[in-house]
Parts: sequence; C-alpha cells; structure tokens
Amino acid sequence: MPIPPPQPAGQFPSTLSRLRALGEQKPRLRFGYLAPRQAAGTLRLVLPFRRNWLLIAIVGAFLAIFAVPLFGVLGQMGPQDGDLFSMVFTLFHLFWALGWSVGVGMIALVFLALLLGREVVVVRPESILIRLELLGLGVGGEYQARGISNFRPAQPDGGAGTSWRGPHLAFDYYGIPVGFGSDLLGSRALEILNLVRGEVNLPAGDDFAHGGPTAAVAGPDEDIQDNLERDVQLAAPSEITALATGLADELSPLSTLALIIANLVPLAGVWLLGWDIGEIMLLYWAESGIIGFFNLLKMAVVGGWVTLFYGPFFVGHYGAFMAAHLLFVYTFFVHGVQAQGDIALSEVASYFIALWPALLALAVSHGISFLINFIGKREFAESTIQKQMAEPYSRIMIMHLTIIFGGFVVMGLGSSLPALLLLMVAKIGTDLRAHARQRK
Repeated sequence: MPIPPPQPAGQFPSTLSRLRALGEQKPRLRFGYLAPRQAAGTLRLVLPFRRNWLLIAIVGAFLAIFAVPLFGVLGQMGPQDGDLFSMVFTLFHLFWALGWSVGVGMIALVFLALLLGREVVVVRPESILIRLELLGLGVGGEYQARGISNFRPAQPDGGAGTSWRGPHLAFDYYGIPVGFGSDLLGSRALEILNLVRGEVNLPAGDDFAHGGPTAAVAGPDEDIQDNLERDVQLAAPSEITALATGLADELSPLSTLALIIANLVPLAGVWLLGWDIGEIMLLYWAESGIIGFFNLLKMAVVGGWVTLFYGPFFVGHYGAFMAAHLLFVYTFFVHGVQAQGDIALSEVASYFIALWPALLALAVSHGISFLINFIGKREFAESTIQKQMAEPYSRIMIMHLTIIFGGFVVMGLGSSLPALLLLMVAKIGTDLRAHARQRK
C-alpha cells in the first residue's frame, strides 16, 4: 500500500491537496444523478448533515445582494430600435447578465446545498463513494477499497477542517484521514461503521480502531439502490483523435499555410473586389468571434462537464467585449465619426454578407488548426480549463491593438495600398507568433 511522502516541517497541506498527490490512487471525482432503484450489492446511506444556520443566513444575504444587479439589468432589456447601437446595447447587457449569472448561480447552489443538501455514502465491495447531494444530483469522491483502512469514530478537529461536522466518522485512505457524516454519537456511529465495513472488501487485517467490529445490527431505514451516477470523467475524443493523429505529422504545415492564406484573402479582396479599410476591420472583428467559438470547443474538450460553469462566464465576458468592439469598429472605420443618423442593421448585415468568402477561409483555417494540432497532436492534454479560458485574450488583444493602430495609420495615409500591405504583414506576423507559441 503506497504511503504519501512525508511533508517538510512547517508545511500543513490540506487533505484535498494530499489526496491529489496520490496520483493514480487518488479518489475519482464523480458527478451525476443517483436513480432510486434498488439493486443487490450496493448499500446507500443518507447520513446526518449538520447545518450552520448562521452561515446559511450569510450566504443567503450574499445571494440577495448579487442577484439585485442581475435582475436590474434584465429589466432594462426590453424591445429596442432596429439600429446598431440598440443591438449592441442589448447584446452587451445580455452577455453581461450571462457572465454575472454564473456567480449568482454558484452562490445559489451553495445556499441550496447548505439548506437542503445531504451527505450520501454509496458502498460497493470495491469502493466507497462519498458525495454531497441535492435533489438527486451530487458530486463527490470515490475511494477504492484497496486503499481504505482504520474505520473509526472521530472528534471534530479545527486544524483538519472537520470542526463543522461535530462527532463524525472517518477512515484512512493510503494514510490520509477522510471524514464523513456529522453529529454521529454512540451506537448510531458504530451501527453505520458496521454496515459500511460489512459491504466493502477491505485489505486483510483491517479492523475498527476502537474495540474491533461490533455485533451485526439491523440496517437503517434508508433504501439500498443501484449507484447509477453518470461517469463523466474526461475522455479523449477517440474517433476524431484517431483520424487527426494519423494526419498530424504529414499535415502540420497545413495549419500554418492555411493561416497565411486566410490572412491574404483580405488583400485579394482589396485588389479584386475593392474592399476598403472598414471592411477589413469588420473581417478581423469577425475573426475574433471565430477564435472565441473554437476556444469554447477547446474548453469543452479540456474541461468536460466543468465547462457548464466556465463556458457561460467565458461567453458572457468575451461576448460583451465583442459587442462593444463592433460598435467601435463600425463607427470609426465604416460609418465615420462625423456621419449623421442611426446605423441600420440591414446596412451592417450587407457588409458581412459581402465578406462571406473571407469569413469562410478564416473559419476553415482555425478549424484545421483545431483538428490537427489541438486534437490530433493532443495539445488538450497539456492544458487546463482555466488556462484554456484565458488563452485567446492575449492573442485577441495583440490582434486588436495591431488592427486599431494600423487602421489609424491607413486612415491617415488615405487608405493607400502600401499602408494596407503593412497592416497585412503586421497581422500575419502577430498571428504566426501566437500560432507557433501555441504549438510549443
């Protein structure tokens, strides 16, 4: 049985960090729904869950405070005029509300868990699952029986973070104490310990820490049911990976070539179709949206179900940025600051319809990079959900600064072709540096 390495003097790592340090032996994170269906071989116990009413009141107050701005913004989102400013105003508030609602939703989830949640232990011969459950949905850790030892009643320990539990139960998992239950005393605690130990196949020689195993007692009133939670552990997208990996070594230069060609398409539009700087700026604004779309896909690959929490925040923050930037780009480089009158949405749509070949080229370029590099070369294995959520911002900010300052240079020089060529070169160089940095 592997024992965690000793910690240097003066370091007191949390139980969670010590469990993570177990590597392949660490508890498996489980999230899902437990269906009320009985099955032999699985014991399900609903344990007492101590409620801190002061903490519940504090979290409820925070929930009310954070919910006021959200409902205030939603109340302002009524029917708007059919012009660009009204659309951007509505979209900005919509995206802001989406991002803010993630925080409100998390506080609400904590509030409901503290108020209505319960601790559930699901025991199988090969494992013990301890989870916090709310209305059938729950999240928790699954501990393999081969690493479990020393079942015992335990007393609250402020240094170990178990003071909120009061008298509770505990076991060691590869030498790391794990607590469960709360306000459990006397015969009730021993009854639960006896039930759990009777179902799980513990390593030979293990026994209760206090007085050995007790006599068998009748089981509690809780139902025995099958553990049907959905295992949503992140799995590599095998079918896509198998296809893309075989092509990655041969086609890896293709993503770089596609990036260069996609950036040269606007130059062809200037020569052949008479595009001006305003249309180029709109095109690069749209590329930001394409990058955001593929980054959301990357977050889903990296984070799995966790993207349900990170995804809306990213879409809200990124979308609000995009909405405000569209108004800026169109006003300064297409409509003109000195121009009078509202900007009709039909006018804005006509520009993007005319730009569809370049938009398609950019989408294909980023799609090739996603399949060949991120999936085929397994770049997702080196990323985290937090890192992936932040990844496009550095590239987008560099790109937008290049476009904005380059756009002013082009306007100052009368939108001449040489100045536009300089903008193209700067843009391609910026994209290639970012592209190469992501491939490392």
